[in-house]
Amino acid sequence: ATTSMEKKTSLMEKCSLICHLLTFPIGLLYSLWILLPDEDLEALNITYYPPKEWAFNIPLVALILFFAIPMAYVWLNSLTVPANTSSDLLEDQYTRKPTTAIKLQKGIGPHLPLPEICDLDPAGLVWYPSKSD
Repeated sequence: ATTSMEKKTSLMEKCSLICHLLTFPIGLLYSLWILLPDEDLEALNITYYPPKEWAFNIPLVALILFFAIPMAYVWLNSLTVPANTSSDLLEDQYTRKPTTAIKLQKGIGPHLPLPEICDLDPAGLVWYPSKSD
């Protein structure tokens, strides 16, 4: 029987716990690999281990990837954006066109009613330099 105070643990919480539990032993092994001389490692019957040069290269590559991956993501996303001179920035498949002529409402007089709500006409929004410039 479960009480109302108990909550189900989500998959994210379980993965987080596993990562926290693995971080300490992996960090300890990494520190021992760096600090202990080769003779001490062989005395512990550890005969295969990566070269000590990797102790510098692994964190360096991790740091480079930490900064390079978001920059590559931004660069790839910038390739999908249309150019500043493209009319696709002003109009897409969801743009609503204004209706035809506005009709006068009866009984109000010569005043025009408010136009239907719609997107602005992209042709009137083009702010490009004229060809005479």
